[in-house]
Amino acid sequence: MKNFKKLLREELKSLNGGKFFGSTCVIKVVTADGQSIAHPQYFSGTNQEASAAANNECLRSLQNGATKCGYDCAYDGYGN
Repeated sequence: MKNFKKLLREELKSLNGGKFFGSTCVIKVVTADGQSIAHPQYFSGTNQEASAAANNECLRSLQNGATKCGYDCAYDGYGN
């Protein structure tokens, strides 16, 4: 995962960037070797659909060998 910039908390708050329908979620994955990777991803649909899609992304990561995964979506405010 080259060329990813670790975003500051203030930058994370503005990720939604005017998207009308959906939400940006930050997906945080811990790989089998202990590396922690966080990346923003936009999911379309209602807020609940965006959360479900982020959850599915975590499930896929876990099936592919990640040891932990979590997500935090913009629609309810990061950290909530």
